[in-house]
Amino acid sequence: MNKDVLKVISLLNMLVIILTTSGCKKESKVEPDPGTLKLNYVIGTYYSVNDIDIRRSKAALVWTIKFKKGVEYTLQSAPNVFLKYANQHGERGDKVIYLPRPAYTIPIGIMGINVLDALGHDRSKDFELSFMSIEEGIKSRQYGNGVRVQKPVSETSAGDLEWIEDETIMIRYVGKDPLPKGLKLVLKLEGGKEIVKPLT
Repeated sequence: MNKDVLKVISLLNMLVIILTTSGCKKESKVEPDPGTLKLNYVIGTYYSVNDIDIRRSKAALVWTIKFKKGVEYTLQSAPNVFLKYANQHGERGDKVIYLPRPAYTIPIGIMGINVLDALGHDRSKDFELSFMSIEEGIKSRQYGNGVRVQKPVSETSAGDLEWIEDETIMIRYVGKDPLPKGLKLVLKLEGGKEIVKPLT
């Protein structure tokens, strides 16, 4: 093997070593976007619901339901209660999270929603529930805006309702018959308490 070939092989070996060692260098730290907040918990406040306010749209058979807050639990005000709910929602607080908005505030203790007619018959299947949910974002660690969930009120579970973003949900009448009179919304809470409000 002549000297020129040996030189080429030596140069190639050196190049491989340089490329390999440079690839082992520690990656540069990715800086968060300006305007993001540095948090340990995506959900910053859990609150109980002590009442609801219902408003009907004049243009459509849609009602906006706003929860009125009772007791609020934060890491600062009630650490033991906060950490219990944080654990239930899959948050450990052991990682820094950059969120493009303030931490979420979500209700606790909502066990179900029903719509009853004047005779007490369940008409939940005739209504669709719509709300923003943060479940997918927290479970996938893809934080940002919530995802809109739409499903029949009759198929909504307590598990769905524990991920409601902030304090507003909507229901829409999807029944085939004319809207009945005397309808009532029943919000079932933990401990057997119910909040009952008229819809029509």
